[in-house]
Amino acid sequence: MTQTLFVGKHTLLVEGPSDLLYLKLFSRELQEAKREYLDPRWVITPCGGIGKIWSFMALFGGRELHVAVLSDYHKSIKAKVRSIKESNLLKAGHVFSAEMYVDCDEADLEDIIGRLNYIALVNECYSLDETNKLSEEEKPSNAPTRVLEEVENHFSTTPTKEQFDHFTPALFLMENRGKLSELPELDQALDRFERLFKDLNKLLPKE
Repeated sequence: MTQTLFVGKHTLLVEGPSDLLYLKLFSRELQEAKREYLDPRWVITPCGGIGKIWSFMALFGGRELHVAVLSDYHKSIKAKVRSIKESNLLKAGHVFSAEMYVDCDEADLEDIIGRLNYIALVNECYSLDETNKLSEEEKPSNAPTRVLEEVENHFSTTPTKEQFDHFTPALFLMENRGKLSELPELDQALDRFERLFKDLNKLLPKE
């Protein structure tokens, strides 16, 4: 079973498959713009949540993998993220969390994409009409800090044809990559992803 898992000498653990798709998409966009992108030596591996990091390391620790972690950061998992950062599970400086790249104290990878970008993506992905679409105006004062929570709350209180799940917008963007250039604040998103990729690439040995 372990031989079939998607791991490599340099493994970047993320929480879920949507994270993998977003990282690949924005890395390619940066590469095409001749900016710094995620070094292809990193093998991005969804591990099913921050709580699974310990199990992954127990399973693969003896294989001398070089592992970094990129996680969300919000109230329900803050303690777990801090625990991993403070432990000897990974090398120092190898645990990254989304709030490090946005101006908020809680964040998911979707916040690195950016609120306006993500809301525009969700509206397009689910073909939400004027009565059901999320507002692409300035963030409401009562909106949650994390855009993912804002979207989840909207779908739970607004009648729509489909239920929201995290993976669908990522898959939609992968299958319709031209939509990436239509995001309203793409440049800002690319700046944030480039900062993340620079930090990750610094962890790799010189070739």
